[in-house]
Amino acid sequence: MSKKSLLKTRGAIPFLLATLLLILVACGSSATATPPSATLAPGATAAPNATIAPTLGVEVSTPIPTAVPSAAGKTPWAKFTAVGKYGGTLRNAEQALPDHWDLHQSCCNPGPAAARDLYSNLLMFDPEDQSTLVGDLVESWEYSDDGLGVTFRLHKNAKWTDGEPVTADDVVFSLDRMVQQGVSRPRVKNIAPYYSSSKAVDANTVLVTTKFPSPAAFLPFLATDFMSILPKHVLDGREDAEEFFDDPANIVGSGAYEFVSQEIGQGWVLKKNEDYFKDGLPFLDGKETFIITDVNRIVTAFMTDQVDIFHRGASLSLIDFLSFQKDFEGKGLGIVTSSGFTLQGLLQLNWTAPPFNDPKVRRAVFLAMDRKEIIDVDKLGISKMGQPFFPGSPWASSDDVVATWPGFRYVDENGDLFIGDPVAVDGLVKHPDDIAEAKALMVEAGFADGFTASYHTYSSNKSIPVILKQQLKDTLGIDLEINITDVAATIAAEQGPDFSHIVSVHNGPNIVDPDDLFSGVFLSGAPRNPMDYEDPRMRELFDRQKGELDLAKRQAIVKEASDLVMEGEHHFIQYYWYGGPRWIVPNHVKNVVPRLTVQYGMGTEHIWMDR
Repeated sequence: MSKKSLLKTRGAIPFLLATLLLILVACGSSATATPPSATLAPGATAAPNATIAPTLGVEVSTPIPTAVPSAAGKTPWAKFTAVGKYGGTLRNAEQALPDHWDLHQSCCNPGPAAARDLYSNLLMFDPEDQSTLVGDLVESWEYSDDGLGVTFRLHKNAKWTDGEPVTADDVVFSLDRMVQQGVSRPRVKNIAPYYSSSKAVDANTVLVTTKFPSPAAFLPFLATDFMSILPKHVLDGREDAEEFFDDPANIVGSGAYEFVSQEIGQGWVLKKNEDYFKDGLPFLDGKETFIITDVNRIVTAFMTDQVDIFHRGASLSLIDFLSFQKDFEGKGLGIVTSSGFTLQGLLQLNWTAPPFNDPKVRRAVFLAMDRKEIIDVDKLGISKMGQPFFPGSPWASSDDVVATWPGFRYVDENGDLFIGDPVAVDGLVKHPDDIAEAKALMVEAGFADGFTASYHTYSSNKSIPVILKQQLKDTLGIDLEINITDVAATIAAEQGPDFSHIVSVHNGPNIVDPDDLFSGVFLSGAPRNPMDYEDPRMRELFDRQKGELDLAKRQAIVKEASDLVMEGEHHFIQYYWYGGPRWIVPNHVKNVVPRLTVQYGMGTEHIWMDR
């Protein structure tokens, strides 16, 4: 058997895709402001950009960050100030407006793409080594002997942009606000399973108490870009506290930059925080972000040096991306790369109403779905099969094991079970036993002739329902009525009463840890579980593994959770893991390193320009 050409498609699906995958005609170019030349930091030696291997997504191999408090007298950013250059305005391209400038309320990465530089966290991932956690607002931290307390010591010179000092009271206020009930906290509430309370020991010291000893995911969650420390003296007691910072002109932060202005729908401007507590940072004088939604304008802007970076990541179609990458890198203009296989494509089913209230129907769709065909057509063979946990991580099953699972099985021309990764392999078809069981389940559920179901998704995901419509019609007689809207309308449908049958969304985990998938998808209260499906067995497994410090024992518990998902009766069906937004980094932009997930690392304090 041979690997297919990435661009090879066949049958009726390509015709259907062609009717939907329309690209808008270019409507002009972005602003053309040119940044001033950069100046080498005093005593610094110019260094090349960090090595970035071009990639379309890689399996994850380093999911457990190590917490490394700063050594005495040495800051985590000293290695940057030793080589960086100062000056210039970074011209950043962006495709989406932030849902919130108050990141405690933000659901998605356009929020921190806009606002991360205005705030500081307690911790952050080292921009050059994502297996390491370093201090952001804190200079050191340590666990108590019993593992139930973490003491954070703040940098004493950190200030808010109104001149007030950042204190332990601000940290306590912010942590309590992250787990506040009755308000929207889509991402920051991920600390709720671990966080018990906190108290100010003194003006610069905070003691955080956890619900059980040394929770593995707690500190990594605190390093994601949504976990902002906010000013108590500004927000506490305000009746409009939930809305106040959504006008960015009101933001009082402690980050590397300050808000200057915005043009609604067009972009915004930030300036360097001259009183930033990290000596020598940031390198840039400011940032100017331009909203560019048209694919052709994005390409033109980079090919003609109108913008410097697409830091959040460009949501180009894979075909557009491959074409752009070949041209951009072929001309030696820079690097185009992507995250690891840490984004999920999944269906959410309305399990509270017919027909998907019947677990037999949910399992029938789980079994009948041809994940290989979805990957081969939608992702041109560049994705991994949709197993429950991150491919290539210690929590995942091998390709050989996945190939034996009902719903994931394929056979060759001789009818023999194929072992290995089936993606982009010629001559494979769904295992007939999976199709036979799916049809039998539909009969048992009273839907021998199928049914009609609505399917809601957003435009960047629009090829999936076309592929799945044909698959389910051919195998189970299910006729999908497809509704394609923008992202906001799809999310509203997912979270509200318009969720009738199926909503298809992509999930971007915060960290490469099982806890993120438990709290983000599997359990009631999760953002990707709006109707609160709850399997008591899954809850019990989450509670067992979240405090387990022995890696082998925790892996075994996570394997049990994987087996539950593979029963195919939950509220979601996953079809693939893929590499997310594509980072475009011209040669003159330095110290940009691809991130494992799309929910952290959007701060730019360490980035400089060499031109």
